[in-house]
Amino acid sequence: MTTLPDRSYTRSEKVLRARLLMQGARQAAADADTSSYDRRIEAIDARAEARAQLVRAERETFLREQATAKARQKFDEQRIRDAAKKQARDDKVRAKAAKKYGR
Repeated sequence: MTTLPDRSYTRSEKVLRARLLMQGARQAAADADTSSYDRRIEAIDARAEARAQLVRAERETFLREQATAKARQKFDEQRIRDAAKKQARDDKVRAKAAKKYGR
C-alpha cells in the first residue's frame, strides 16, 4: 500500500511557495527581515497539510467501504452456494424417497 504525502500542494501553491522561498533567501542573504515570507510559507504549508489530511480521510473511508462490500459479496456468494447444496441434498432425498415408494 502506498503512503500518502504529509502535504498536498496545488500547482499555484507550489509556484508561490518556491517564489517566496527564493525571495526569503535573498532577504536572508541581505540580513533583512524574512518573517513575512515565513508566515506566508507556513500558511501555505498549513493549507496543504489540511488538504492532505482530508485526502487521507477520504481514502480510508473508500478503502473501508470497499472492504465491507467485498466481505458482503463473499458472504452472499457463500449463502448462494449453501442454498444450492441444500437444494441438491433435498432433491436427492426426494428422488430416493420417490424411487423407494414408487412415486
